[in-house]
Amino acid sequence: MSSITDTIQEVINSGNNHLELKELPRVLFNATRIIILNDLAYFGETSYSELKTRLKVSDGTLSSHIRQLIDEKIIDPKKGTIENNKAVTRYLFTKSGWDLFDKFVDILEELFIWKRKKD
Repeated sequence: MSSITDTIQEVINSGNNHLELKELPRVLFNATRIIILNDLAYFGETSYSELKTRLKVSDGTLSSHIRQLIDEKIIDPKKGTIENNKAVTRYLFTKSGWDLFDKFVDILEELFIWKRKKD
């Protein structure tokens, strides 16, 4: 079974007319970032520690991927939430980030249908 990123790369390399996929920002074509976005889509506004616990990734990996998603304005940090007397940063989709992720999921569904027919 191929990964999401393998399938995306296969489609791009195949020359098939998936222009919508080619128009998406490359920041989405990473398994860890897809998992982060999927987590936010499922759980909603989420803290760094919640993401780290659920995703089971290192601090360096998580912070690097979060930074890239923030830089692309896909997610937004919401600073200053107080939990257990500590300031906590929580992350949530921006409006444009949610729209982009929704489009990305739709495209992935089409790609996996295409791949199943091809195989």
